[in-house]
Amino acid sequence: FLILQVSQCHRNDDVPVQVEHGGHFIVKQLQSGIAIGIVTLMMQVNVNVQSPEDALKLLDRILKERESSYDLYKYVNEKIDILQGLNRNDEIRKLVNKYLYLPEIREQEVDRLIGEKLYKEALQMLDEGIRLAKEEDHGGTELRWVQKKTGIYELMDDTSSLIACNRLMFVSNGGRMEYYHKLKRLIDTSEWHKKKKKMIEDTKKVSYGIQWV
Repeated sequence: FLILQVSQCHRNDDVPVQVEHGGHFIVKQLQSGIAIGIVTLMMQVNVNVQSPEDALKLLDRILKERESSYDLYKYVNEKIDILQGLNRNDEIRKLVNKYLYLPEIREQEVDRLIGEKLYKEALQMLDEGIRLAKEEDHGGTELRWVQKKTGIYELMDDTSSLIACNRLMFVSNGGRMEYYHKLKRLIDTSEWHKKKKKMIEDTKKVSYGIQWV
């Protein structure tokens, strides 16, 4: 066993943490976020000192034990890196598909598709993310994917879709000027006054989260 004593910044008592070599973690007392960071660090050390096959087995156990952890995506990426080194691309695709519900993994996959100029596929993946975020009432994630779509539409030079996305961001963010100025540049001058008035009216209707108006 590796025994770690971690002192808290704001208290005099220590946080004793036991970590078993091989990746099984026992936190006897968890009184601050510092202990979580130490355990995470030791998990990564254990993965790095293993052979690739043993590291994959360890990561499978970690992924199961930390299924609800906020940093689960880090261990998914650790496994992806090892599989890439072994050229096991089919397993990578299965792994990515399994964990697409994690925003970090979905964004990485979208970025991969954008890099390959597969814009249609990237938009489809973002639309799926928007649907899931709506179901789970995660307005912030929903807006994150809409913002990501604007970047793709810029690459595609799709003005009408850019207007739609920026309008949505304007209305759902309380009329942020960033999107106001973008829309003013995108919308034809002859239509701007009328559309601006409608956008401002719609902004007043939003009480919380994303508003598809």
